[in-house]
Amino acid sequence: MDTFRYDELFPDVAWERIPAEHRQSHAKCLAAVTFLGIGQTYVKTKSLNYAKTAFELARSELNDCLQTDPGNLRVRQLLEKSELAQSRCSESAPQAAC
Repeated sequence: MDTFRYDELFPDVAWERIPAEHRQSHAKCLAAVTFLGIGQTYVKTKSLNYAKTAFELARSELNDCLQTDPGNLRVRQLLEKSELAQSRCSESAPQAAC
């Protein structure tokens, strides 16, 4: 997210249809969903250290989204999902392994 522009990370999005003031937040939400998917894949392959990192990255991006749009219900739902996934990851293995 720090190295590439949002239009480089998600070239299939019609960015011109999204108001300029919402593009960064939209990109952060897309990144969060991507991190959630990556984390879920890591859980399936028992790579719990990587899963935990992916869920933490998702939470960070979603918290940034809530800073600009605190009433966004979908972002709050995704944040709960990432917190639950991370919690399950921590329960599945010792803290040092997750």
